Amino acid sequence: MYKRLTLALSFLMLVTVLIVGCGNSNTPSQPTTDKISYEIIKIPSADFNTINKGDFATWYTNNYKNNGLYSYSLNEEKYFLLGVGEKPTGGYYIEELSVIDKINEIEVTANLHSPTENEDVSDAITYPHLLFKIKHDIRPIAFNGVTGNTFSSEIETDSGEFLGQIDNNSIEIKISGGSEEIPPKAFQLSEELKENIMEYDLDIGDEITFNYTISQIGRPIISEIKKLK
Repeated sequence: MYKRLTLALSFLMLVTVLIVGCGNSNTPSQPTTDKISYEIIKIPSADFNTINKGDFATWYTNNYKNNGLYSYSLNEEKYFLLGVGEKPTGGYYIEELSVIDKINEIEVTANLHSPTENEDVSDAITYPHLLFKIKHDIRPIAFNGVTGNTFSSEIETDSGEFLGQIDNNSIEIKISGGSEEIPPKAFQLSEELKENIMEYDLDIGDEITFNYTISQIGRPIISEIKKLK
């Protein structure tokens, strides 16, 4: 009987040691993925007008047209300006913003909504961006760009009516087959075309075909022009 009791006590002591040992394991804890609350500042709005002064206004003006994530600390808050660069039309906007606590850093992700082919949007060049703030935090930011903010290097061909040069870098074309209500479109000239555009002897009203690609900032760049007789 005494031997059985001794064996039982020894077993309990062994189990206790194993449990304590497991509890003191040096295995690192898994990083948290808690979301950090943020507030989007609408532009324009009364809140934006209140802060858009002095150095903050300079920071905003210098960065809102750029592609990237920029930060600015003001009082007890940290502001972020998330931009996707220049887009050729309206209908683009940033959505699905997420700010995640990664213990040693803050991860920012978002998605770019692009207009569909048949969507009625403004033909003006736009600079989609988003201004938001969190409580002041000194941790570094992990940001890998905005999902969906892509460009095409594929050569596309179209035709239309040449309406003249806008400046040394671009020309204006009325695309063939489009509604009369759709305004002409601006196309940037490739570096080669900038140098020899005069050799094409283009007059306003000439019908042309042209090849172009879409740049990383969403601007159509013409690489070749052919004048139709």
